[in-house]
Amino acid sequence: MISPRVARIGHVVLVCAMALGLAGCPGPGGNPGRGNGNGDGDGRRDKDPHVVPRPDNLKENPKFISPPTLGRPIYACGSAITVDGFIPGAKIEVFIDGVPAPNPSFMGQNPATGQIHDTGHAFTVGETLYVTQTFNGATSGHSNSVKVTSHTDDFPAGLPKPRLFKHPLFQCGHAVLVEDVIPNSSVTVQAEDSNGAGGFKPAANVGGFQASTNWGLNWSGVTPQFTLGARISATAKICADGSPRSDFEITVPPPSPAPGTVEPPVIAGQHLVTIWGQAGPPNDPPQHGAIVTVRDVASNVRGASPIPGGVPHVLGINPPAVAGQQLSVTQTLCKESVPGTPVTVGNCKAMPAPVIKAPLPGDTTIVVTTQIPGAEILVFASGQEVGHSSGSVINLSRPLKDGETVIVEQRLGKCTGSLVYQIKVGCALGNDLGACSGDWPAFRQNGLRTARQVQLSALGDPYAVKTLAVRAQVTAPDGGVFVASPVIF
Repeated sequence: MISPRVARIGHVVLVCAMALGLAGCPGPGGNPGRGNGNGDGDGRRDKDPHVVPRPDNLKENPKFISPPTLGRPIYACGSAITVDGFIPGAKIEVFIDGVPAPNPSFMGQNPATGQIHDTGHAFTVGETLYVTQTFNGATSGHSNSVKVTSHTDDFPAGLPKPRLFKHPLFQCGHAVLVEDVIPNSSVTVQAEDSNGAGGFKPAANVGGFQASTNWGLNWSGVTPQFTLGARISATAKICADGSPRSDFEITVPPPSPAPGTVEPPVIAGQHLVTIWGQAGPPNDPPQHGAIVTVRDVASNVRGASPIPGGVPHVLGINPPAVAGQQLSVTQTLCKESVPGTPVTVGNCKAMPAPVIKAPLPGDTTIVVTTQIPGAEILVFASGQEVGHSSGSVINLSRPLKDGETVIVEQRLGKCTGSLVYQIKVGCALGNDLGACSGDWPAFRQNGLRTARQVQLSALGDPYAVKTLAVRAQVTAPDGGVFVASPVIF
């Protein structure tokens, strides 16, 4: 859990490592970002100087793709993994101690949210896992390796109490997201229907999942749908350890059904679209627990799913979008809304440039903040292809060098955008020699380096938390107190 706070303490303790996400310490970051491209009529983002026409001299290496990213931690007794940073349609292969898993592979579908895969194997402490991806005849190198650990190392006091997202839960709800569940725990959602006399009927299991390292994947469809006045709760279990039961939520009547929207632009060939509520981005997510349905003007259903809601939802459509078609969205809670305002699918020329977080010297990943959902992202540094995958974080084949030019483009099928994002690698802020390093002096010396900075160091390694050691201890000279900086832990 992440919780910022200011502490007043009688002395200061310096440690050799700190938890992932500590303010001013390196930590993985980057969100999928909105897929609305670069905004104005000519496809450029408010005349962003980094958005330029695609150079003719970019040379792609057909034998190269980036490795995906394997989520961590992976806990014993679980069997599922979470994979990010893959190309849609790629074959993801899973290895345990160098040997293919019992369920050895799966097809990548949605890099915007990551994907869960059950390996068919109950993990044991000490095993090491990695994954690769193969696409169009090219196979990546190994992903990061993750060693299986015990959940008791990180949760010695037991599992946290789950929380149901989002309040309130509605009658006719078809899905619910559960927060504060640890990866690899088995989560069960239960419903106790009203008995009509002020009490509740026996609990029934209506949904469940194995928890992921990605917050947005920790949800389940529920069957049957929630009834009015039902009492909903969730529990989690891993190995022999069970969590406390979540607080109960009582379902209430749903609001009048409002239509949804597809976030523009939508480009021909796109098979993933981002769904919002009636008012669209950035402040109106779809209703939680609803079934969202995407249709074309011929009323053909192109995609439908129950969703937990409360945040934008990336949904697959089939067949992929075709230029000139119009796509609209309905939301269903007890009854279906009218279709929302349609979005017209653009052709290849409408493909915007992706947008990335400013790269720093030594970075081994590119964080993509704006992209077309499901598009391939290709990264070139000094004219060399160093990254090729999809999703919000693209792993690179080498660290970036100070002063070199990075060019990032996106592609859907055979359509490569005519605009690219071009930027020089550099330490944009701060004159201190450590301002763009991965070391502690980076704290507060560079505005690009935050609690989610992308350049990892020992200070941002969650496994180093277990090796914390006191290096120095100072007492206030006047016997008073120090005021500590905010800490995120």
